[in-house]
Amino acid sequence: MKLSKKNIVQAIKILLMFFKLSFLSAFMFLLTFTILDTFAGAQDLEQPSWGTRIDEVRSMIQQEPDVEESDLLLYEGYNFGDMVATVGYVFNRRQRLIKRSYVFHQDYRDPHQYILDKVNMKNQLDMIYGSMEMKANWKDPRYSGDVALLGEAVLNGALEIVTVWYDNNSAIVLTLRGDDGRARMVLDYVRK
Repeated sequence: MKLSKKNIVQAIKILLMFFKLSFLSAFMFLLTFTILDTFAGAQDLEQPSWGTRIDEVRSMIQQEPDVEESDLLLYEGYNFGDMVATVGYVFNRRQRLIKRSYVFHQDYRDPHQYILDKVNMKNQLDMIYGSMEMKANWKDPRYSGDVALLGEAVLNGALEIVTVWYDNNSAIVLTLRGDDGRARMVLDYVRK
């Protein structure tokens, strides 16, 4: 049975009430046993290897980019599981691929949904690249220590949450940050 994010939040509240666990402990407990399938249903977008020329990338994708510059190709509306992203390909001066980014466009009323998305994506990437810790970069100490305000801290730019993995050719960086009441999650693949 696949749990919805709303059901996960309700389950966390119940765990908090009955077991008096901290929010993060309950959250990690649930996600350990219930990993949502973020990658299921993702569009089949062939990924070019590092150093591929811009014209080769354009022909591999087989659709017109929404934005095209000498060092950038952007494709909007890419379905990544149940999330929508803009995919960007960045090229060096010789027009060779050096970076691929997914910028996720989600709008939620409940700011904790952004945290749920980040943890869910992190768990999926942990299964591929190995387990890594999330690093919290606090820009406003007034929010730190209050777990109930994590989502709000992200929205206000007071907190940035980053996880980094490495494979043979790439650094993989998942970042959740926000500003002016808007949060965004970015998944970057950067050539080493």
